[in-house]
Amino acid sequence: MIRRWMSIVAAAWLVAGSGNLLPAYVLNYQIADPQNPANAGASACPVPTRLDFSQPGSVDRRWNTTLGTNLLTTAGFAGGPQAEVQAAILESYGAWTGVAGSNLAPNSYAALGQTSGDASCTPTDGLNTLCFAQEDSFATGVLAFTRVVTADAVGQTLGQKTATSVGEILDADVELNPAVPLATPGALAANPAAYDLESILIHELGHTLGFAESPVAGAAMFPFAPAPGTYRGARPLPTAPDAPLADDDRAAMRVNYPGSTVFGSVSGRIVPVNALSLAGIPSTAPGMSVTGYNGAHVVAVDADTGQVVAGALGGWSCDAARQVTNFDGSYAIGGLPLGRRYSIYAEPLTGPVGPAMLTGPLFTQPCRLGSANACLPPEADTLFSMRSRP
Repeated sequence: MIRRWMSIVAAAWLVAGSGNLLPAYVLNYQIADPQNPANAGASACPVPTRLDFSQPGSVDRRWNTTLGTNLLTTAGFAGGPQAEVQAAILESYGAWTGVAGSNLAPNSYAALGQTSGDASCTPTDGLNTLCFAQEDSFATGVLAFTRVVTADAVGQTLGQKTATSVGEILDADVELNPAVPLATPGALAANPAAYDLESILIHELGHTLGFAESPVAGAAMFPFAPAPGTYRGARPLPTAPDAPLADDDRAAMRVNYPGSTVFGSVSGRIVPVNALSLAGIPSTAPGMSVTGYNGAHVVAVDADTGQVVAGALGGWSCDAARQVTNFDGSYAIGGLPLGRRYSIYAEPLTGPVGPAMLTGPLFTQPCRLGSANACLPPEADTLFSMRSRP
């Protein structure tokens, strides 16, 4: 049974810091290029971005074995530093391939390959690569970043890859800041000033799967790293490789990479009590007014235990017939385990994860100029208590 209630309360990089707010998984989206003949008849509604795991072992992955002096490992580890780092990489992949209810499995990826050189992480080769010592530009406070290239047309090529659908991820490279001290799980205790390598890898690999930043302190996709000398969640176990993830991350996997198990979903709209409070927002397209809150953080909580199970970033829906995005406050929370009761509430993005960290899903991905869906997203609403005289 799903029980609904609502109360309004204030509340692709990894940065240093911490925060305390509630969960929501957020997907990235793509809209078909209307100028590409291959998209004749294609919808202009946004579609989630994802890797194509239709064939076992079809998605490549490799890492650059060049390690900087910032990467701290365990003395005496069998096989040396490279073997220890590779073990951490495989455990990090294992967190995402170990989620029950998702069709992503360890054999979905190809074997982890190795490479070397100064510029292995490039968005033009169609290869998914992890680099630890590439001297690219890192903004102050950024520990790592992921570059993702997605197809906006069927048949689009990048390197040896050819897209079979709009939104397919063709290239995803992870770069870790070579100027920041990082420690493998085995070396973290002896290096309390270093950041946990595994926590950072798990977060960045989430971006390679199509996930944006998540406004949740406990989720792997929360954009602030755990404090130096600590790690997020639990370490992977042979019986629970996904232990570092939060339920919110697992729900995201079940939605973007669904398996055969059936899960529940909750959907609705977040709208103001007084609709006149939205009347002053400019039209997003001819004849299209804003009728709901954009950027609401909507959360599903287990009504019996108080545990946050999953959430979503609300704001818009797409009219498939007209192929136009409506900023009507719509949300959908999927991947919910059945047989539980859920309470639903919403809050504005006024915590550590604000609208500026979610510019893609909020502002650049719901619309595409030159297409039937040439709308202009409104600013995110961060004040739900606004009142307007009738």
